[in-house]
Amino acid sequence: MDDLLRAFSQVGRDLWRSGMVTSHGGNLSVRREGEMVITRTGAMLGHITQGDLVRVPLEGEISPRASREALLHRASYLHTSAEALVHAHPVHAIALSFFRYTIVPKDAEGAYILPSVSVVEVSQPIGSQELAQAVAQVLKNAPIVVVKGHGTFAKGRGLWEAFYYTSVLEASCRVLWLLKGVSFPSS
Repeated sequence: MDDLLRAFSQVGRDLWRSGMVTSHGGNLSVRREGEMVITRTGAMLGHITQGDLVRVPLEGEISPRASREALLHRASYLHTSAEALVHAHPVHAIALSFFRYTIVPKDAEGAYILPSVSVVEVSQPIGSQELAQAVAQVLKNAPIVVVKGHGTFAKGRGLWEAFYYTSVLEASCRVLWLLKGVSFPSS
């Protein structure tokens, strides 16, 4: 469990330090044999301890201590190849989600890694069955999805890979945001 706690702690800290989650925002999980380990509701991702990790079966009752997004994490594990999930609130990706149904990176790394990222809109964006199904559907064929006005959900073979997709998308969204504000005189 030490390696697992270390991965949760390091990825959570990097999400918080990079500004992609607030003090108590976002959540992380990994798939284990017949279960998932997920951060508890209200966990501070920048300061994860052993007490912040909750074991949840992939079928059956979800502990009330688990993140409010546990239903979504479970659906993603049951319907995709995900081994880990990172949910973050990257501000530029969220801002762009209000204006687009698809985010198409223009920077070289973003365009190579994430040529097109879907934005989904649901009536109940936190903890709902509707959200769980919408995100799991997109994650079947994509490494990351943006939920309009809420944040990103990225899958990976581990937390670090899911963090990578999250950080690439946010960097691409910052570039897109800057490009919208730049106007150069014609030469």
